[in-house]
Amino acid sequence: MSKSQNSAKKFSLALRFFHWSGLLMMVVVYASVWMRKLYEKGTSERELMMSLHFGVSVLLLGWLVFRLIAYYASAKPPIVPPQPPWQAKALKLMHGVLWGLMLVMPLSGWLMINAKGNPVKIYSLGFELPTLIGKNDVLGKMLGESHGLVGMVFLAIIVLHSLIGLWHHFFKKDNALRRML
Repeated sequence: MSKSQNSAKKFSLALRFFHWSGLLMMVVVYASVWMRKLYEKGTSERELMMSLHFGVSVLLLGWLVFRLIAYYASAKPPIVPPQPPWQAKALKLMHGVLWGLMLVMPLSGWLMINAKGNPVKIYSLGFELPTLIGKNDVLGKMLGESHGLVGMVFLAIIVLHSLIGLWHHFFKKDNALRRML
């Protein structure tokens, strides 16, 4: 480990920005997809909620690229006191799963909409995404069900990640959470 990794007490400002802006975007993605159910199908309000859901999901794809660049280019302050090796491995696995789902979820939603015979229109950003696959009702239904199920698993992992951070802070009393504040 380099001296800068050993001496840093917090993650870089860029990493902290990406972490918390990612959380904010995920809140918007989940809130907008749930809020759409408050409105009748075909209403402008429901379309707005889905456009917000699609738009922020697409932004997350681009954001993920820069997030990963910042992560691999930045020093990682150690958790003090050090955690057992199994916890360090579990943390790497959790990050990999979170980042993988941030890639898979928007792409699966895009494919699902295309398979249902529709383009992905992002009215809030004023454009339409290219169609990746043709209409296929069976595939569209499968993608829709898996997108919803994986979305709930993703939310559970986000909650678990948050609870583990709080557990480190309040029970282990180490600096794991403070490094990201």
